[in-house]
Amino acid sequence: VIASAPGLPTQRLADIALAAAVMAVLVAAVEMHRLQRFHSMKLNVDTSAHYQKALTLTLQHRLAPAIDHYTQILHASPDNVETLNALAWIRAASDQAQFRDGIAAVRLAEQACVLTQYKVPLYVGTLAAAYAEAGRFKDAVTTATTARDLATAAGQQALAAGNGRLINLYRARQPAWYASQP
Repeated sequence: VIASAPGLPTQRLADIALAAAVMAVLVAAVEMHRLQRFHSMKLNVDTSAHYQKALTLTLQHRLAPAIDHYTQILHASPDNVETLNALAWIRAASDQAQFRDGIAAVRLAEQACVLTQYKVPLYVGTLAAAYAEAGRFKDAVTTATTARDLATAAGQQALAAGNGRLINLYRARQPAWYASQP
């Protein structure tokens, strides 16, 4: 269409064509950015819904479907620290043996701790429980002591006390789930 416009110099036609191409690229870039933002928001909503469902199932002691939801979250968002910690705790401290897996618990808990620079007492405490489940009781005692100290410094007295009780279990070479046994 532009090439057949009468009376326009060839250079002007080329400039118009270039401007149209640049405009098309800009429009496409804006649309792509908008779609990426939409996808990101949808992913966050989906992740939040899965997390709430998983948390509810965990509280209902329906661990198999809870694990499925936590796993789906981690496929979509592998650095979701809340999910890493929740799944690590199940793998480390579940009172149901079929759900415990010390090696997986350590991997998940270590990732949560690395992502939070070992500064979140709850996650460090989960790592201690994971170490105990994996049979690494010396590491469990050291890590639980760190978790207790972090919790104390943060004014989280209940968490500090809980880690104090777990330290005694780990010193006796007992994992966290042992506390729930009759």
